Amino acid sequence: MMTIFKKELRDLLPWIVVGVIVISALCWYGKEDSGIAFLFTIGGAVVAFGLGLLQTVGDLRTEAKGYLLHRPFNVSSVFVAKLVAGVVAYCVCIIPPLLALMIYRASLGPDIRPQSAWDVVPALLMSLVAFSFHPAAIWTMCRPAKWFGTKAIPVAVAALGGLRPLFF
Repeated sequence: MMTIFKKELRDLLPWIVVGVIVISALCWYGKEDSGIAFLFTIGGAVVAFGLGLLQTVGDLRTEAKGYLLHRPFNVSSVFVAKLVAGVVAYCVCIIPPLLALMIYRASLGPDIRPQSAWDVVPALLMSLVAFSFHPAAIWTMCRPAKWFGTKAIPVAVAALGGLRPLFF
C-alpha cells in the first residue's frame, strides 16, 4: 500500500502548487474580511474536488488500471491509499496559507483592526468539511454508471452534507 501511496502523492505534487496558489489568492482576497470561512469552504471544495479528479482521471485508462491493480491489493486498499495521499496534499495546500493569514492578522492585532489570529479557526474547520469533495470526486470517476446523473450522486451527497451549514 505504501507504493500506491507514494505513486499517488508523486502524481499530485504539481497540483499541490496550484492548490496553494488558489488558497493563497483566497487568503489575500479575504485577509481583512470577516467572511473568510465562506471563502475557504468554496475554495477548499474546489481544490479538494480538483485534487480528487486529477488523482483519478489518469487511472481510468485500461492499461493504467491494470498496472495499478496488478499488485496483490484489493480495490479498497487502493482507495484508502488515494484518500490518504489526498489528505496529505490537501493539508499541504491549506495549512501554509492559513498560517500566513494567522500571522498577518496577529500582526495587526486588536489595536489597528478588531480582529485576531483566532478568526481563522472557522475557516480551517470549514475547509476540513469541504474535504468531503475529494472522496466524492474519486467515487464519481470510478462509478461504472453510464448516465452522469447517477455518477454524480457522491458529489450531491457531499454538497448537501458539506455545504449545508453555509446556507441553512
